[in-house]
Amino acid sequence: MFKNVVVGFILLFVSFACPIAMSAIISSFDADSSLTVSADFDIVGFETFFDDEFLVEFGAGTGAVSGSGDDFFDLSSGDETTMSAFADGVVTGSPGSVDGYYLSSGELFIENTGISTFTGTLTFDLELYASIFTDSIDEAALAFSALFVGSEHFDDAGDLIVDEDIIDEAIEFDSSFEGVGAFSDTIVDSTTSTFTLGVDESILFFFELDAAGFADTSRSVTVPEPSTLIIFALGIIGLASCQLKKRL
Repeated sequence: MFKNVVVGFILLFVSFACPIAMSAIISSFDADSSLTVSADFDIVGFETFFDDEFLVEFGAGTGAVSGSGDDFFDLSSGDETTMSAFADGVVTGSPGSVDGYYLSSGELFIENTGISTFTGTLTFDLELYASIFTDSIDEAALAFSALFVGSEHFDDAGDLIVDEDIIDEAIEFDSSFEGVGAFSDTIVDSTTSTFTLGVDESILFFFELDAAGFADTSRSVTVPEPSTLIIFALGIIGLASCQLKKRL
């Protein structure tokens, strides 16, 4: 009986000493972006990039960011490769916050060095997901996932013939607009791009994936410096700037 009493006091102490471990989620975000690419021809020199990542955890906030990174490889006809960006976080007590994003991209340059016209088809399978949760008006959360695929067709002198936005999808939830509760959405789609290149003509495909968000409680009395929200905003502005440079 004495042992039972001791164990009871220990459990009671742990429950008071570790409120974060015992508490439920009061704010969270989840953002996922993935793109699978395949072709009906052999690809030489598919390149993917890690662009940027950011994660700040404070108090009772925890999170993770991940995704595809720097790589350079060939892809046989019918094979596929997947690029991705993921970010998520939860807050289980006050004070607490978590901010994070992951940015990745890729490029595929195809040049017709043969002696006749070349026609090929790329297939893009995409999946976007975003969700937020807040337990009360004392919490805040935002989730943002986006995916962009574009192309630029050049003539045999290297001059731009035409550019095209093939995929431009995004999901965003913001508790300041949505209100209290759980909100989520998913986009699953597949599309193809068929192109024809004359002799010495070329085409550049570029891909950009973005996953970002934050979760916090306004009851937090201490905010990390510099403001993670400012850094988060600068990251998104940087992504937009990179996209604009590629398209100019």
